[in-house]
Amino acid sequence: MFGVGGVVSDRQEDLLRAINKEQTPPIYYASFDPGYYFGWALWNEAGTLLFFGQEEGWEAIKFVLKALPETIKHYIAEAYRVNPNIKHGGSTVPAVRALGMISMTADLKSAAMHEQPNTKKTIGYARLKVQPPKDHSKSHFWDAIAHGEFYMFANRVRQNYAKRVEDAANEVSLRQTPNNGDILSS
Repeated sequence: MFGVGGVVSDRQEDLLRAINKEQTPPIYYASFDPGYYFGWALWNEAGTLLFFGQEEGWEAIKFVLKALPETIKHYIAEAYRVNPNIKHGGSTVPAVRALGMISMTADLKSAAMHEQPNTKKTIGYARLKVQPPKDHSKSHFWDAIAHGEFYMFANRVRQNYAKRVEDAANEVSLRQTPNNGDILSS
């Protein structure tokens, strides 16, 4: 949350320092559990979880979205669908508003937006080998992590990154070997 009079809190200053610190590989994926209570998680290009958190309120959500670096190429969020079995009368449907904010941020930063059904976080939790917290007010960052984990798994992010690193290392090795590896040539 923001401090009094819009002053940035110590927690937000820590977040800014961490996000803006150069990462190798850089922050490349951001996953979210959208809503007024807003979970977020940041991952590098190798699919390693770097940072996560949970915010409350529109100003705090805007702060996080503005702070995200340009290196993020994929925004992942739980999709929102109106369930006909649930009455929404009088609701401001905050998940839709937050999802719109995330989608707009991705668009403004020229990144891809990926929406996943809420059922995918169940698979993410299973892959993480953790149970969602029973207290829903403390589950939003876990839901964001679970959505990111599912995306990393479904899109083979870790395997593809490891293969790209191996291929790059092999290419450098071949260029540095005299005579392209032919040890009999002089």
